[in-house]
Amino acid sequence: MLILTIHGTAYAVTRLPVPAEYRAAYRLTKGTGEGYDCAQDRRGNITCECADYIFRRREEDGSLCKHTLALVECGLFTTAQPVREYSHIAPIVDSTFAEPLTY
Repeated sequence: MLILTIHGTAYAVTRLPVPAEYRAAYRLTKGTGEGYDCAQDRRGNITCECADYIFRRREEDGSLCKHTLALVECGLFTTAQPVREYSHIAPIVDSTFAEPLTY
C-alpha cells in the first residue's frame, strides 16, 4: 500500500478501476475514512473531488490541488496543467511502500 503524507496528514492511496477515457484514477483516504477520488483523463486533464479543486482551482485556473499535486510529485500522474507556486511543495509527499503498488 502507498501512503502519502500531505501537510502532515497521511493518506492511503488506492488505484481505482477506470473507464476507457481515463489513464488512471486513485482514491486518497485519510485515517478518518474521508477520501477524495482523483483522476487523469487520456488528454492529461487531472481532477479531484475535494472542495479546494471544485470551488477554487477548477473555476479559477484549473491548477492542481494538494491531492493531485502529490500524485504528480510521486509519479502517478503527469501534467502540463498549471501548478501553483508553494514554498512547501518538496516536502509534502512522504511515500512509504508497505506493499508493491501494482498497475
